[in-house]
Amino acid sequence: MESTVQQQFPILVVDDDIWIQRILSKVLSHFGFSPLTASNGFDGVALAIEHQPMAIFLDLMMPELSGHLVLKLLKRIKLTRDIPVLVVTALSDTENLSLAIKEGAIGFVSKPFTRATIYDKLLSIFGSETLELISKQTKLPPAQEATARTAASPPSFAPPSESPVPETPPEQPPAYSQTVVERYKEEEAPPEEEQLEIIRKILEQHRGTE
Repeated sequence: MESTVQQQFPILVVDDDIWIQRILSKVLSHFGFSPLTASNGFDGVALAIEHQPMAIFLDLMMPELSGHLVLKLLKRIKLTRDIPVLVVTALSDTENLSLAIKEGAIGFVSKPFTRATIYDKLLSIFGSETLELISKQTKLPPAQEATARTAASPPSFAPPSESPVPETPPEQPPAYSQTVVERYKEEEAPPEEEQLEIIRKILEQHRGTE
């Protein structure tokens, strides 16, 4: 089934930990965003292509398709390459985190985190004026929306702190269809065959859900 509802301020959380999904979704909803969630890298890439969220919170350590590979794909695809990506991780490996920066991440959020930590990261991406409009569910002017969707900030580390109390996660968006891959293939600079194969696997994995 395809999604027929256009979310005004979509933001994507890609993490195989359901509790992190719940916590982040609650916090992002509090600030006026419409969270989308994915439990694996395949779903994350597909939802990013289909919904083109304003930002992505991405876990590095996931099975099958790691956060590093997801990041490389997102920065390869024309529709998603300008979306700000924040890496959410408990890793303290500086070399591994530096690699994520080279792959296109704009910063880090360390697990566990607080609502204040997430707000500071959103503030560095969108600025206070845009965040205020989003919190009031006010439609952004075209120029400001374009700026918000291509915003970026210098890499930064968030110190571990207390986690917010999780609640029930938002309802998952409906499955996607063949149009995702068709749109992907129509890009001016098609990705390498290996990357196309990953996108094909997205559809194979969910063929029975449409």
